Amino acid sequence: MPELYLQKKEKKSPDEGWYLIMMDIDRFKHVNDTYDHLEGDHALQLTARALQQCFSSRSGCLVRYGGDEFAAVIKSNEDDLCQLKAEITEALHTVHNDYKLKYPLSVSMGCQRLIVINEQDIIQSMKKADERMYEMKQRRKMENAE
Repeated sequence: MPELYLQKKEKKSPDEGWYLIMMDIDRFKHVNDTYDHLEGDHALQLTARALQQCFSSRSGCLVRYGGDEFAAVIKSNEDDLCQLKAEITEALHTVHNDYKLKYPLSVSMGCQRLIVINEQDIIQSMKKADERMYEMKQRRKMENAE
């Protein structure tokens, strides 16, 4: 009951909260294998800069998670997450055009709302966001194969 009162008091939507976003560069291995690792590093740097720009106006933190993966924790809601995904897609498309890259730049993303009571909740949220990211990655692979 107090939570409903606070939601009304702050005039925020019920889905507003902290979200974990896991991101993985699509076809990154192909870039390394086809154009060499120096070009792969270049793609990684360009992607990182584009993501930094997209996340800069939001409350939260963006980090390189490892390899070609990034993770972010941001305060958001469902509508803003949809807008963020569109901004990221557009930013990477712009980078592709500006740098006249021979390959497309895109990221697969998985989002999970964070409701943390203990450390296990964080691990479960990471697993769920990771699963959603790989589901998106698989859909994109099937779309590109058609």
